[in-house]
Amino acid sequence: RVHRVHRLRMASAVNESAEVNVSVLNLAGDVVATWRGAVETSIQTVKREVAKRGGPPPACQVLSLEENHLKDEETFRDLKCTGDLTLTLVTTGGLNVWKLINTLMDPKGGPEYLQDIAEEDLLRLCELSSRVFLSEAPVLHVPDGVVVFGSLSGEFHQLRHIFATCGDVLTTRYVGLGNYCNRGEHGIETLGLLFSYKCMFPENFILLRGKHVCVVQNRVLCVCSGLSCEHGFDFLQRLERPTDIPDEGFLCDLLWAEPDLHIAGFSDSIRDGNKFGPDVVQNFLRANNFEMMCRTAVVDEGFEWFGDTKLVTIISVANYAGEFNNKGAVMLIDDNGNATFSVFESGAAPKAPRQRSLSPSSAPAALAPLAKDAAG
Repeated sequence: RVHRVHRLRMASAVNESAEVNVSVLNLAGDVVATWRGAVETSIQTVKREVAKRGGPPPACQVLSLEENHLKDEETFRDLKCTGDLTLTLVTTGGLNVWKLINTLMDPKGGPEYLQDIAEEDLLRLCELSSRVFLSEAPVLHVPDGVVVFGSLSGEFHQLRHIFATCGDVLTTRYVGLGNYCNRGEHGIETLGLLFSYKCMFPENFILLRGKHVCVVQNRVLCVCSGLSCEHGFDFLQRLERPTDIPDEGFLCDLLWAEPDLHIAGFSDSIRDGNKFGPDVVQNFLRANNFEMMCRTAVVDEGFEWFGDTKLVTIISVANYAGEFNNKGAVMLIDDNGNATFSVFESGAAPKAPRQRSLSPSSAPAALAPLAKDAAG
């Protein structure tokens, strides 16, 4: 199945502008995707392109050249290939993730979404998601602009509104801060859609949990909840997984510690739990060269700054659990490093995030446009 494959000589110089024209075929000989790019392109990148064009998730793809299975980290330069070539695709896992996405995003769908999804497929999705999550580093670096969403609490319809308004996952990068199902009536649907997108677009769709954080443009730290007095940021980068979340300590604090304007330093009590003051935030951001930090919890106006610090709390479901009269919000950090918010009421879709910028009265003056840093 290899047509006009040109092998590059090891001793010869390779033109930096050399390209490959790749056709990916399934075992039946049907063209799944075609792609053109530089010889520096990795096999992992080709897998992502196959997924975007309707193919299986990258984690379910095995690509072969001349019956040799290719490794994700290999490039076409490593393979000494240029010109036109054909790769063979074998799909593993037996799960049609695109079908799950189309079922859950069907605009005509009603409360009985799950009647069209087999339990076996949901179990396979959980297994595949676990493999994808464990393949990622504890600290994920995102170089470009993102849409950040907070607690969803199983409010599936509000999640669909966010995707429909803020951008397709094919072209928009998302970061979720945690608390995805919890009290809502559609927790399975919510996790099903989130996990499906994570499997299809693992680098474009970041879902934080207790053992993960995300850094946007090397300037904005995204966590589920809080900071800890036990270890510094470098400890998280060395963390081995999988591991359980303990009842106390560093990982527990990432999930549960809360900011408190009325204290200095850290407070740990059985009654109030772990808390940290404004000075902790300022010192942490300064020590780690971050300009801003965001977390998720219930706040009245959808987003809320922690005093005069550069810590913001976001919730992306309005009328949380049917018990709070709060608004919801999403945050966009665009390619130029500008942070904007979009606030919405219960049952309403968020407006495009670019339409609501930070005002001097709602944000600390120190929050200037973040310096664009493509090294992330």
